[in-house]
Amino acid sequence: MSTFIGVKPLLSSMFEVTMSDNSKRFVAVTWDLIMDEQINKEGQFTVNGTIEGTNKKAIAEITVKEDPNIALKKPATASSQQSGNTAAMGNDGQTSTRWSTNDPSTEQWWKVDLGAQYDVTGSKMTWESASGTMKYRIEVSSDGQTWNETVNKWDTPVTQSVTEDTWSANHVKFIKVTALGINPAWAGFREFEAYGAKSTVVDTTALEAAIAAAQFKADKAVVGNQPGQYPQTAVEALKTAIAAAQDVVDTAKTQAEVTAAIEVLQAAVKAFDDAKITGEEPAEVDTTALEAAIAAAQVKVDKAVVGDQPGQYPQ
Repeated sequence: MSTFIGVKPLLSSMFEVTMSDNSKRFVAVTWDLIMDEQINKEGQFTVNGTIEGTNKKAIAEITVKEDPNIALKKPATASSQQSGNTAAMGNDGQTSTRWSTNDPSTEQWWKVDLGAQYDVTGSKMTWESASGTMKYRIEVSSDGQTWNETVNKWDTPVTQSVTEDTWSANHVKFIKVTALGINPAWAGFREFEAYGAKSTVVDTTALEAAIAAAQFKADKAVVGNQPGQYPQTAVEALKTAIAAAQDVVDTAKTQAEVTAAIEVLQAAVKAFDDAKITGEEPAEVDTTALEAAIAAAQVKVDKAVVGDQPGQYPQ
C-alpha cells in the first residue's frame, strides 16, 4: 500500500486467510508501531505484524510518496503575521486555519521553501474570505535571491474564494506570494497549494573533470612548428571546445546533454593530441655527473689553505 509523506497509513486489523483445509476465515493482526522517521521522506519500508492466536507473522510493504501538493507543510515565513494566524498556517493542509498579516494597509509577502528544486506547473489559493477583494502576484526563485514573476493579479484583483493559476517554472525552490487586501479585506489566505515534480538533478562532475584535464593540456601547450609543439589552430580549437563544455556545465537541463558534451570534448582532446608535431626531439643532455664533479671540486677549493706548510697549497 502507499501513503504520502507525513501521513501514517492505516493498516487493517482484520484479514481473510486461507487455512490448510482450504477454508477461509478472518483473523486479527497486531501491527508494529510506525515511527515518524519512516514516513518523513519518499521511499519504502516494511511493517511487521503478528496474527492473533498464532506465531505466524504478517508483513505490509509501505511505499511513501510525496503529496501532489508540493508546498504542503513546507517551511513558510512571512513579512508579518498575527500570533494566531501564522505563516505556517498558510500551507498546513487545513482550510480552517489561515495566515493573516498584522498590517492591512501595505502589501505583504508569504514565502515557502520547498526544500528541493521542482518543476512547477501551477498553484491554488483558498482565500480568507469570499467577500473580500485581493491583489496578488506570485514569484519563484531557485536560490531565494533572484525572483521571477509567474502570476500577476495586481491590476485585476480577485473576489473568488478559491483561485487556481496555471503556470510553468523549472528548478523552483522558493515560491513567494505578495498580496494586498482591498478594504475591508486583509492580506492573507487559508491555504496555498503548488503542484509539480522534482527537477532532474544533473551531475556535471565527470564533465568538469574532463574540462580541467583539457585545460591543463591547453595551458602547457607550446605553439610552434618544432617537434613536441602544437599549431596555433589546434590550441585555439581545444580552447573553443573547453568553452563549449563549460557552457553545458552552466546550463545543462538533462544528463544526456552532459554525456554528449563529454564525448565532444574527448574528441576535441584527441584531435589536439593528434595535432602535436612529431619528429626527433632534441636529446636531453644529462649533466648530473658533471654537476656532482663540480660540487666535489668546489668543496676541495673551499677547504684549501694557501701556504708552504705541509698540507697547504701553493697560491
